[in-house]
Amino acid sequence: MASVDYLREFVNERLTAAAEEIFGVFKKTIVEYEEEIGRQRRLLDVVRKPEIKLQIIELPQQHISKEEEEVPAEQQLCIQERSSSLNQEEPEPPQIKEEQEELCTSQEEHSSIDSNSGAVASLVLSLNSWSSLNIPSPSTQSTPEMSVTALPNRPWYTNFRVDWDRMPTGIRTAALSLTRPSPPDRREMVKAVVDQMREHDLNPSRAVCHNIVRNIIREYPRSFADVDRNGEFVGDGCSSLLLQIKTRVEYKNRNNPLSRRRRKRRSDSEGRTLSRGPVDQYGCVRWEPSDLPSGETEATLEDVRRQMVTIHSEEGMAGAERAVKLLEKTYTIQRRYLNMTPPPAISDVKKQWPFLFAQRGMFSHFLHLTDISVVAKLTEAMERKGDTILKLCHKLNKNPGVEEVLANYEPNTAEDKAVCIILLLLAYFKEARDAIILQADPFSTAANIQRTLTLPSTPRLIVSGEVMKPRAWMLSIEGQVVMGPHANFINGIAAVFASYYNFNLQYPEEAACTLEFIQRCFLGINPENGSKAEKARGGINPHVCTLMRKLMDLEWMSM
Repeated sequence: MASVDYLREFVNERLTAAAEEIFGVFKKTIVEYEEEIGRQRRLLDVVRKPEIKLQIIELPQQHISKEEEEVPAEQQLCIQERSSSLNQEEPEPPQIKEEQEELCTSQEEHSSIDSNSGAVASLVLSLNSWSSLNIPSPSTQSTPEMSVTALPNRPWYTNFRVDWDRMPTGIRTAALSLTRPSPPDRREMVKAVVDQMREHDLNPSRAVCHNIVRNIIREYPRSFADVDRNGEFVGDGCSSLLLQIKTRVEYKNRNNPLSRRRRKRRSDSEGRTLSRGPVDQYGCVRWEPSDLPSGETEATLEDVRRQMVTIHSEEGMAGAERAVKLLEKTYTIQRRYLNMTPPPAISDVKKQWPFLFAQRGMFSHFLHLTDISVVAKLTEAMERKGDTILKLCHKLNKNPGVEEVLANYEPNTAEDKAVCIILLLLAYFKEARDAIILQADPFSTAANIQRTLTLPSTPRLIVSGEVMKPRAWMLSIEGQVVMGPHANFINGIAAVFASYYNFNLQYPEEAACTLEFIQRCFLGINPENGSKAEKARGGINPHVCTLMRKLMDLEWMSM
């Protein structure tokens, strides 16, 4: 019995200690939150009250005493408290004292605040606002404080902090209210940030710029991150601001060739330059699976593949409905075949896996590869983002390609809207229409098209009839028609895009911007590194980044 009492007492002691520790941490957290809220409120007060610089005017003593007789009781209390507290502190420069008097006087003018509390609050704010908010005082504005204190044996950018007092008022207000700044304010912010960075390094590298941008985004994601109004981030959210800052750095160094950076190319032991190979796994989640389905072996899966070939020989593409489940089962060996080095020709792929060129097979494989339902995602994006793209394009000037598309646009169906948006993207990026879409006679067959048109090796969407009002579409890869004819233009764009991923193809340079925009903005495939473009840039395409930033700004401004 004594042991039970001892155990009960021990458990009670431990529970009491744990409860006290939890309440202590909770209390500390509440205090930190209150301090942060107070800091934000003080900063907002400083932003809302523009600085008014006064000049010192020496007045006759008798005039001052006369003025003091006419001072209201509330103002006398404020002056008495200010003078008593200042006597205890070290003397401040005259300009700071005038700033304090201005803040104190402005507090007195608010009749809704109690006279005593208003005087005390104004005194505390006037004495502590500059130091507590890390904002340089007016007396030191001619020589602003450095935005970073360098630590020994550490690079300067690891402790770099943006001096927000050197930013436009619109930027500070947006950061505090968690809203998007206007494009002009954002450009001024970029200039100010780059000027602060160049105080430490005339030409910061892209990695250094990325480090600083990440810190800004981490502190104010809603104001500066690449995120749409639905909360979807583009990559790590830093691309557009990083592009602006790095472009500004390069502009500032345009006449200083000695400060430009040149990256050395890699070379092998014989001195030959090495180039980076294509990133086939770019944006994929199951590019090279190793696990086979439960109870299956490579031999049994090979039997399933032969079964699908037999179905195709007997029923043609009409057997795709029966083959969908078999395609899902054999996904692992499909990827092994498609990932071979050297890669198999498309004609061989069609013989071995014929139903990969049916719509159901194409889209099912893409779903397993990326975890994205390409048709559903494209349809949703055209509906949700299409209006913003149309609105932005209507505002563009001196782009004849965009104006031509808009002049021929007749919005009757969702398919008409999708065609218009794809053509607008091609025109905006100044990419040729035939880089993605080829036009054929309305009654052409696949054999006629292969005989009359010169089909490129990269995927093309072949539309029958007018481009703005297509009757049907077909898909060509490596100079041969592999799919179609089918209806629904959105399915056709989905098939073109999915083929780049399914068959490890790179975006051709003549359509790289439009395809990457579809990838990032419409489908949400946003890897931070790598590229599927033939001329890999090692990150988001700057033209794509700029357009996405404009669309996000337009979305936020319209809310």
